[in-house]
Amino acid sequence: MALRKFQDKNIDISGYNIEEHAKDANDLMSALGFDRYTIFGFSFGSHIAMTVMELFPNQIERAILVGADAPNQSFNFPSHLDEHVKKIGMLIEQEGTLNMTAQDFSSLVNKTLQKVKENPVTVTVKNPLNLKKEDLSIGAFGLALILRLDIDDSYDIPVIPRLLHSINNGDYSMLTWFVQKRMTLVLGLPGQGINQQLASKVSPQRWSTIEKESNKSIFGNVVNFPFSAVKDLWPETDLSFDPTIPIKTEIPTLFISGQLDCRTPAQQTESIMKFFTNAAHVQVENAGHEQAQWDSDVANTIIPSFMKGESVESTTVYYSDIKFIPLTGEASGHPSLK
Repeated sequence: MALRKFQDKNIDISGYNIEEHAKDANDLMSALGFDRYTIFGFSFGSHIAMTVMELFPNQIERAILVGADAPNQSFNFPSHLDEHVKKIGMLIEQEGTLNMTAQDFSSLVNKTLQKVKENPVTVTVKNPLNLKKEDLSIGAFGLALILRLDIDDSYDIPVIPRLLHSINNGDYSMLTWFVQKRMTLVLGLPGQGINQQLASKVSPQRWSTIEKESNKSIFGNVVNFPFSAVKDLWPETDLSFDPTIPIKTEIPTLFISGQLDCRTPAQQTESIMKFFTNAAHVQVENAGHEQAQWDSDVANTIIPSFMKGESVESTTVYYSDIKFIPLTGEASGHPSLK
């Protein structure tokens, strides 16, 4: 639908890609009078930042990449989400509040996905475009997508076990809140966003691994939605470099990863660093995808020191405790609890 609308309006979508983003960023800095500069990229912003480093290495003095996602990593491995479920389970077991083992949590995830697969549930949410209430049916894919989007956010992780428990017991009030939070995915997806992701392509070897992992994962290939669904239908965009080849650079680079980030996990950053000869990796314990850069040590000490040209070594810092919300009874600490 998005592609057809672009075509009907004679809009050239090929310009929505990481190379054009990188050129725009460098042109902006040149227009502002900066011959050299430090670049900062978070998540897909790191994808663009690394493209700037590839195309304009002489302009980049230093780079700070948070939740790093290299051009050759545009499609994610499903196993990262499966491994993350095990990691959350271990945190639950260690924290002890829920009296639940890691295996219990994995079983709860499986049981809940199977429940809504066999009997999809209906939730009533408000359409943000017209403010009217609409009924949506949520099955296994819908729930898997919600988990994929929120299970690596330190703000949401403490309430995920209660969310799953409530669904299993026929209470969909929390599920309704999470669906409302993600309503934009129901209403539509931006064609330019799809094109800029697909322009980065995926190597045959990586895609083969992704397909094998998705066949084994309880989440299927939800980690790559919606891009995997249109990958073979969308027109290709040619770039001046091959984005499926790892970027190599000597530019001083500071990588920052949350250890509870399964979107751009720490092991993914480590694979990027094999081709960066002057890099440090700061891992933030108990930080998710959204939180790593906001850790006090990272924001107040490590990043300023790196920007001043001081030496920064790879290290691990601590974000905050994860305190899980009880499965039942009165509770507070998250907006989904009403």
